[in-house]
Amino acid sequence: MKTVKSNYSDFFREQFIAILDQTDEFVWTLDADLNIIDYNKAFYERFSKLVGLEDIQYTSIVNPVLGNSVTDTWKRYIAETITAGAPQFFKIVNDNPQEGMSKYSETQISPIYNERGELYRFFVRSRDLSNTFNLQRDLERANEELLRLMDLYRILATQVPNFGIVIFDKDYRFLLCEGTALATVGLSKEQYEGRTMLEAMDEKEISILKPQYDAALRGELIAFEYETRDRYYYTQIVPIKELAGEVTRGMVLISDTTDIKKTEHLLANANKVLEEEVLARTAELKSTNQELREINQYLDDFVHAAAHDLRSPIINLKTILHLLETIDNKQEREGLIAMLPSLVQDIGNTLDGMIRMVEYQKKDQLLVSLLNFNDVFSNALKVFEYSNQIQLAEIDFDFSKANSIWYIAPKLQSLFYNLLSNALKYASPKRNLKFKVTSHAEGEFVRLDFLDNGIGIDLNQNRNNLFKPFKRFASEGITGTGLGLSLVKSIVEKNGGSIEVESVIDEYTLFKVRLMPYPH
Repeated sequence: MKTVKSNYSDFFREQFIAILDQTDEFVWTLDADLNIIDYNKAFYERFSKLVGLEDIQYTSIVNPVLGNSVTDTWKRYIAETITAGAPQFFKIVNDNPQEGMSKYSETQISPIYNERGELYRFFVRSRDLSNTFNLQRDLERANEELLRLMDLYRILATQVPNFGIVIFDKDYRFLLCEGTALATVGLSKEQYEGRTMLEAMDEKEISILKPQYDAALRGELIAFEYETRDRYYYTQIVPIKELAGEVTRGMVLISDTTDIKKTEHLLANANKVLEEEVLARTAELKSTNQELREINQYLDDFVHAAAHDLRSPIINLKTILHLLETIDNKQEREGLIAMLPSLVQDIGNTLDGMIRMVEYQKKDQLLVSLLNFNDVFSNALKVFEYSNQIQLAEIDFDFSKANSIWYIAPKLQSLFYNLLSNALKYASPKRNLKFKVTSHAEGEFVRLDFLDNGIGIDLNQNRNNLFKPFKRFASEGITGTGLGLSLVKSIVEKNGGSIEVESVIDEYTLFKVRLMPYPH
């Protein structure tokens, strides 16, 4: 600093300047003509370098080198100080400062008078308030922006259905709590806004939420789903950052996804039902295809069997008819004529078998009804009432344990007819036929047992072919198409039932038929 003549003693001046150099404030003095007399280090480094003066001592602040705006401003400040006759504070705001100058400062100008009361000096002290001012301005702007965002968040939360927003700060204070989804999870604007977590929640809630809030305040994103009060929610807890990147708040976004979940469940159930329907249809088609293959096989077998069974009686019939035309002997002619009914009966049996087989392989079109076993079995017996075998047979039936079933009448009638017919055909020549039918309830099934004391079946040899069409298991003297047991098996299994057989040669045969009642 340049040494100049001063009214202060050199020692006092040096001490004065040394003290002033310890502060960051600008301290300087002006004489009555507004020339700069003394100044501290802060003033020199910030002001003199700014205006390009190596030494600004005795430079007038109204010097044109400082610019007209500076000149006019300081003239006004000095005039106001002189008029007041006392120290004056001035806040200087320069929105377009030159590089290095404070944007915002506070200046105190104090007049100094001599012993004669004359204005002698001006003592000037300035403080740089830029940081404070900027911080305050930023806080005000941040608060204004926060309030604006709060209004936007509040509008968003109230306009979007099944949605809610919660905003909290680093002190876990709830700044906003809004939205229709919040009420269903126990949150309310009145209870939470303006209060901290400690003030608004119990210990259990705090223990669950605080770690998640802490994670958001550390900058982490939290997302999870949960169910409460029979409703589903998707929740996100996200950090809110300032422009500098610092996390100052957290935001909770809550969406009520109950309707979406219900829709998903409905779609899942619909898909499941559709899949089951497809599987059922596929199984039904497979079953139908299998049935068609079986029918075709039955028809092929029947054609061959019919051709075989019909060939012999037709040839015999043609031979007899030819002989009747050529033989005149009355006794011989009567003998030939007596053979005709038997031949016609064989042909009729074969044709009847074909008709029954075709009928029972058709898809069920008949109505289901509640059938009484006594009535159905009695009707089956009437078919054989003129048979010599039935006259000698001992027929017994007991349906007391299960007396009825929901079934298709012709099918049940055919089942009784074929099993009774089978017993009559394979009766033992050594004894009169004993035939017994009983019923039993067996879970969801009704079981019918058909027991006879006939010639029996060699199951070791014939078990695999027992229920196949056109198969016979006795001597050639027994007539029939070999379709009876095949038809019975088809009738029973078509509705989920089953049939099994026990037999001992020359002792007995027992058919156990499990019938599944038809839906009604």
